[in-house]
Amino acid sequence: MTLVNRVSTFFLVALAVCLIGFSLTMTVFIRHHMLAEFDAHLRSSLNILSAGLEAESDSIKWQPNEHTIELGDEHAQNEIRWILVDEQHQLIDRSDNLTPTDETDATLLQLATKPHASSYDISQQGRWRYLQKLLVASDPAPSESLEFDEFERILVTVARPADQLSADLYRLAILAVALPLVFWSVAALLGRAFCRRALLPVVTMAQQARSTKFNDFSSRLPVSSQRDELADMAEAFNGLLDRLELSFRRQAAFAGDAAHQLKTPLTVLRGQIDVAMLRPRSPAEYQSILQTLSDQTYQLQRIIDSLLMLARDDNERPGDWQTVQFDQWLNEYAQQWSEHQRGSDITWSASPNASLETSPSMLRVVLDNFIDNAAKFSPPGTPIEVCCQPHGKLIEVSVSNQGSTISADDQAKIFEPFFRSQEARRQGISGTGLGLAMVARVAERLGGSVRCDSSTANVTRFVLALPNSTKSMDKVICHATEHNLA
Repeated sequence: MTLVNRVSTFFLVALAVCLIGFSLTMTVFIRHHMLAEFDAHLRSSLNILSAGLEAESDSIKWQPNEHTIELGDEHAQNEIRWILVDEQHQLIDRSDNLTPTDETDATLLQLATKPHASSYDISQQGRWRYLQKLLVASDPAPSESLEFDEFERILVTVARPADQLSADLYRLAILAVALPLVFWSVAALLGRAFCRRALLPVVTMAQQARSTKFNDFSSRLPVSSQRDELADMAEAFNGLLDRLELSFRRQAAFAGDAAHQLKTPLTVLRGQIDVAMLRPRSPAEYQSILQTLSDQTYQLQRIIDSLLMLARDDNERPGDWQTVQFDQWLNEYAQQWSEHQRGSDITWSASPNASLETSPSMLRVVLDNFIDNAAKFSPPGTPIEVCCQPHGKLIEVSVSNQGSTISADDQAKIFEPFFRSQEARRQGISGTGLGLAMVARVAERLGGSVRCDSSTANVTRFVLALPNSTKSMDKVICHATEHNLA
């Protein structure tokens, strides 16, 4: 079932329930009102007729010549009919519009000869809806002493044909069924058209999605001008497509840069091998060629290791995650740089008792890259400062060096894969452009961030900021970012 059909069905079922409930309620109310009005007329007529009878203790008198009683037009066939019957079931008097020769009127005369219900209890027989009242003398005189207009008891019956009432009730029932059906049918047609129009953006988006080719990253879903929920959904999907397009383009650029970086050492390797195979060479020449091959192989291995680090799952928890007492760890880490050619230029400082939960191996990767860059881009003999100090709720680990500065434009791109600053290219300093990109990815996995500060002339400072609270990696909130590897 399509979405249009589901929405239309729900709407029509709800409308049907409302129409049926309203129709039944109004039908019952109107029917009750019509019957009550009809019966009120009967009771009023009975009271008027009863008032025309003189009820005494010894007899009930009926003297129509002394009382004027009008119950509507007694010659009209649809008006009130009344009948008076004595204790012998003999007719005393009747209304002028009652015709004994008429079959239905004859039936009413038979009904009026004996009481069928208590006073003010409406009864219906055939087409007649009638009401009866029995008047009885409390101490009746002997029948021989009664006048011709005096009776021991009189049964008063008032009746009215219910044909018109039944016809009105029948028409009411027809309207109660027909009108909701008409309204429901009109609402079904208009509702379905409205649903189709309201959900047309969904159909359009589906058609656009089906017609988009797998390699077409420029297509976007149409956004409705109504600014409703569907427009919000289309904008959200378009935003996702924008991010996917950027991710794929970066992935393509990354693959191209990676191929270019891998091509250089491979070309050198093949060239050296081809040169070595041209003719026999001395051991010293072979030793030189093998050294070149070893250097290029090491460079190739560094590129591959960096690519593997960048491609690793960001949510993967390092196996050596632990609480690190940073000043002690930094003293141990400094030993590996003591034999470096720039080891004497490096100064180490850390705030006492600074601790955090982190991965020592990943922390080592960050500092290795920071210090290696500082050593390459600063003149020998100039200081390289490694410092760790609290900064609010963070612990900042920084490496600063003197030398050439990094421009503001290069600082914005320096953590992107394969990016190399203009100064590095100008000086011809070797590198892959993957080290700082790997540092940024590692910092993110550690729950921190990195930044480059080169605002002071001839001073460059790289900072790793990590939370100093003792919370596990499972509680580190990793914000969604656009990774260069997609």
